[in-house]
Amino acid sequence: MTAGTPAERWTNGHALLLASSAALCAPLHLAWPTAALGAGSLLLLLARELRGSAAAGVSPIGAANGITLARLALVLLLAVRLPRGSGPVEAGLVLLVFALDGVDGWVARRTGRASELGARFDMETDALFVLVCALGLYACERLGAYVLVPGVLRYAYVLALALVPRLRREAPRSLLGRYAFALMVLSFAASAWPLSRQHALLAVVASLCIVASFARSVYWSLRSV
Repeated sequence: MTAGTPAERWTNGHALLLASSAALCAPLHLAWPTAALGAGSLLLLLARELRGSAAAGVSPIGAANGITLARLALVLLLAVRLPRGSGPVEAGLVLLVFALDGVDGWVARRTGRASELGARFDMETDALFVLVCALGLYACERLGAYVLVPGVLRYAYVLALALVPRLRREAPRSLLGRYAFALMVLSFAASAWPLSRQHALLAVVASLCIVASFARSVYWSLRSV
C-alpha cells in the first residue's frame, strides 16, 4: 500500500482491519468483535483529531459528531443483539440508526460545523453499520451469505484504491449510493422483523443496487486518472 496522508493511512488500515475481522467473524456467526474493532478505530480517529485541534482551542466533537457517536453506540448494540435473533426491537434499532444518519448531517449544516472529519466519521459509521447488520442477519440465519457482499464492499473499494495503481482517487458520494444505502437499510429492517416472506428478495435487490453503486465508483476512479 502507498503511504499517503495520515487520513489515507488511517482509512486504509481501518479497511484492512474490518475486512479481516469480517472474514474471521462470519464463519463464527459473530458480529460484536468486528463492531468493537471498528468503533475502537473510529474513536482513535476522533482522539487524534482532538489532540491536533486542542492547541487551536477547537474541538471536533460538536453536536453533529455527538449524534454520530450515539449512532455508533447503537451499532454496537445491534452487533450484540442481531446474531442472537431478530424481531421488532432489532428492526427498530436499525431504523433508529438510519433516522439519526439524516439528523447528524442536518445538525452539522445548521450549526455551521460541517467538516472533513465529520463527513469521514459519518461515512465510516454508515459502512460499519451496513457490515454489522450483514453479519448479524447472516448469523441469525435471516439472510444468506450473499448479504456479506454489500457489507464488505466499502472496505474492498478502499483497499483497491490503495493497491491498484490505476485507482488513484476515491469517487464522491453519489445519489445512486445514497438511494442504494437507504434501500439496503430498509431491507435490513424488513429482514430483522420480516413482515412477509419476500424480505429476502428485497435484500437481494438492495444488495445488487449496492454492487451497482460501487461498480460506478470504480469506473469513476478509473476515469479520473
